[in-house]
Amino acid sequence: MSSTGISKYNTVKTKVKGCLFSSTFIPESFRGTMIGIIITVTMGEVVAYRLLKQNIKAGDLPHYLPDFLILLLALLEALLSPFIGWLGSSRRRGVVVTICLVSSASALMLFALPKVALPESVGYCNDNNTTPEFGLTPSTPFRLSLILYTFIVFGITRVIIICHGIIYMDNRAPARLSMHFGVLSTYRLMSLVVAYNVFTPTVETNLTVQILLIAVSMALSGLQIYVSTPKPKEEEEEPKIIMNDKSETSPFVPKVVNTTSSLGFGFASSVYRVFSNMLVTTQMVAMGLIAAAVWGFAYYQTDYLRAKFYLHLDRNGAFNNAEMLRYHAVVLAVAYKGLRFTPPLMPSVIRLDVLKHTATMYLFSIIAYVALTLATNCNTGSLAGLQGNHYMQPQCSQTCGCAPQWQEFAPVCVADQMTTYVSPCHAGCSGVEEVDGLHAVLPYRVFTNCTCTASHHAIKGPCSTDSCTGAYQFHQMLFAMLLSFAALSFQAQGTLLLRVVEPRDKSVLLGLAGAFIALFAFVFGHLIFIRISDTNCILWQGGRCHLHSKQHPYAMTIASGSMVVFAFIITVTTIVCIKLADRRRANTAQVELISESQITR
Repeated sequence: MSSTGISKYNTVKTKVKGCLFSSTFIPESFRGTMIGIIITVTMGEVVAYRLLKQNIKAGDLPHYLPDFLILLLALLEALLSPFIGWLGSSRRRGVVVTICLVSSASALMLFALPKVALPESVGYCNDNNTTPEFGLTPSTPFRLSLILYTFIVFGITRVIIICHGIIYMDNRAPARLSMHFGVLSTYRLMSLVVAYNVFTPTVETNLTVQILLIAVSMALSGLQIYVSTPKPKEEEEEPKIIMNDKSETSPFVPKVVNTTSSLGFGFASSVYRVFSNMLVTTQMVAMGLIAAAVWGFAYYQTDYLRAKFYLHLDRNGAFNNAEMLRYHAVVLAVAYKGLRFTPPLMPSVIRLDVLKHTATMYLFSIIAYVALTLATNCNTGSLAGLQGNHYMQPQCSQTCGCAPQWQEFAPVCVADQMTTYVSPCHAGCSGVEEVDGLHAVLPYRVFTNCTCTASHHAIKGPCSTDSCTGAYQFHQMLFAMLLSFAALSFQAQGTLLLRVVEPRDKSVLLGLAGAFIALFAFVFGHLIFIRISDTNCILWQGGRCHLHSKQHPYAMTIASGSMVVFAFIITVTTIVCIKLADRRRANTAQVELISESQITR
């Protein structure tokens, strides 16, 4: 080939590369891709959880297995997260791209899952109700192994995205750290709250669509990162630690310099440096407590609503869209605060300012929990069969053969008695008819041939629907506010922690923070809420609790509120210690100045 031909070939090659591969880093584009990955990974974890629930509904696995796996996988995450954060710190872009493709391939493996036969959710009186008998089928071990593998892969993907994706952005756009960390952590929180009810119900009707959605999204995200981010020729300069902070020399917050210490870059050395900073350790504990409070309250939200309002939610598109819109207000609050934490509004991150903001969010959360306890009460009326804290099926339906169903709580209202029954079967109803003219949007479902009422009819839903609608809406508003306060505190703490450690320790720090959250939220906190649920359960059938006592909502809010109170105490104590150290330092400097002036004289 002539020199002219070679020159043209190189020119075309350069232009093609310029079109396909970006030579500059665009933080907003990369952050958008990270948000998509966080949402998709959370969907993958929840899909695996739903698939596991299918086996339990079919009677293939014991009812306690999901809680056991939550504890086990959380312990595994706590052990591996710091190491994963350290392991890929020298090749973040490649690690993120690789794990996206691995997750995509792993999602496709779910096509090999054997199907399970699921029982009906709610039975009627004398409707041949049967209880699934526990027993392993030949396909159960393979199905369980595949689900566990999916859990682990998506969990590792999430850890890598948080530990390396955030630091990759921070190294290239450090001024926007607050926005990066805040938005990603908020979308993780929001996805975890709404994924089960909003993003993944398709699993029950069309698993193929759900699998393809996850697999294609992860593959496209990995390809977009590979194409839209430049290859790192040499690592960008790491941002320095907090500047212009009066508490920088506080004994409570060791001063860190941007130089290489004799401990080196080893994993153990990095962990030691992180834990040597008392501010970092205390705030990681506080983050874990807040995560435990939010997780426990959200995970048992359905049980809370049943016990307090006798409410069973029928979700549809309008309901889910309204919920998504309400929770996007949380994202807007985080985005606004992210701008307030960045230049020029805040030229540098000040420890005390960020800690005060965090303490304020904790205080607002405590007030919200108090409001949830005292200001969301309503008159739920009577529940047939409930005597104090004990429930027994009404005498009028005991001949119906109501077998324990997976979703036994599906309340109906007997209008002539204004009494709520736990389910159509417990009201003695053996038929159903649709009446379209009773509601402007959705038809009421009317159950017929009910032996527990003289009219032989019962209406779907509790009798307390009208009296408790306002209280329920206020509860939803307070819950959204709790999520906002938690997200804003996470944003502030993440921004602070990433600026008070040495740059080389940032990925390990995020791994350790994730480990604290896993331990406090999914191990200690989860065990506490399991105990609360078991203690207050008054209707246990079919391997799960269908209804709790009236004390259950109060126990949940007290438990979550107490965790926030402890986090608040930790943060306020940190602020006090820093101020006292600053005062001692100022007094010492004044004494030294006086001594020098006397010597001069």
